[in-house]
Amino acid sequence: MRTTTCVAFVLSVLAGCASDSEPAMVAGFAPPPPGPGEIQYLSPIVKDIKPGEDRIVCSYLDAYIDQDMDVARIAGYNTTGSHHIILYTTSLAQAPNTHDCKDDEMVFLSLVGGTGGDAAVSPEITLPDGLVRRVKGGNQIVIQTHWLNTGDEVLDGQAAFNVKYEPTSPTKTPTDFLVVMNTTFDVTPGLSSASVDCAFEKPVNVWQLAGHQHALGKHVRIAFTPVGGSEQVLIDDDWKKEWSFNPKMLDMRDAPMVVQPGDRFHVDCQWDNPGDTTVKFPSEMCGLVGGFFPSTNQLICFNGDWLGG
Repeated sequence: MRTTTCVAFVLSVLAGCASDSEPAMVAGFAPPPPGPGEIQYLSPIVKDIKPGEDRIVCSYLDAYIDQDMDVARIAGYNTTGSHHIILYTTSLAQAPNTHDCKDDEMVFLSLVGGTGGDAAVSPEITLPDGLVRRVKGGNQIVIQTHWLNTGDEVLDGQAAFNVKYEPTSPTKTPTDFLVVMNTTFDVTPGLSSASVDCAFEKPVNVWQLAGHQHALGKHVRIAFTPVGGSEQVLIDDDWKKEWSFNPKMLDMRDAPMVVQPGDRFHVDCQWDNPGDTTVKFPSEMCGLVGGFFPSTNQLICFNGDWLGG
């Protein structure tokens, strides 16, 4: 298989560097080769992930989008020890490097696709009719990997994405990623709770929604309050550990929720921590994730404030 961390798309969709040499691969990691018309992005190896370690790593690749394109297909693959892998683009290029992600980087990273789970393969993602993931010309490719080593041995981690692009279509509307998150909580031993509230600044249509906690989650409640209206409870569930990898999605594609400026989402989280140490973000999480349209970029609200806005 010929794959590099700095690849050029043969149809000139991407402008980057290319090499005939084989890239470094974690032993036993064998993502399938890209299919017809696809390109494969491979992250550098994240080395020496220690037992109990929790790391979110951003890898800026030597690969760029040459012109605006729509994503026709995306599939992700990762080694053991992963919580999630995400493919992004960014308008703020960096020299190719890998480092622990910073919160403010999320302002400038635009979601292309991703998956969650240990040694996972992402399912095919079907968007509602007329919606599409759109990538912007000139943006750099970034792979974010989140590693949770729950074993007893030191691990090396790696991820890959196979992506197929197609020309943009004026008949399709871009959709993007919505996040409302609390990053300041303390999950103390025993029972604890936190919440986050965010008011929208512009009108959007929300077509998908889920709560997001990790393994210590006990309960999540998501409510929506329109300006001048009463609270509507959308999700009120006892948390299941598997949802931290595969969230239970509220699918509203047939009747998207119309959100106007001033309307609010509110998230309540509860945890049950059997350990004797306090757990913080990002080892645990409290918030919601979802999909919305129309978009020119993702929408991220941390602790009540919109990033980048």
